[in-house]
Amino acid sequence: MNKYLDISRKLKTKRKVERMCVLKKRYDTNEQAFQKGQRVYRCPHCKGWHRSGELSELVSVCHKRIKQ
Repeated sequence: MNKYLDISRKLKTKRKVERMCVLKKRYDTNEQAFQKGQRVYRCPHCKGWHRSGELSELVSVCHKRIKQ
């Protein structure tokens, strides 16, 4: 039995919220958040809109690999 399981779960949840909401810029509308090449989503925590940089990050990584 893991005596730290409850603490671990709370910290994982906190980190998930940080990465999903707190560390990102918040937009009031879907149109404000829209940017080509990024996915926009409604945040369940702050009820605002955020951009997901998944695609931009992938393009950046691929571009760096090509330069090497």
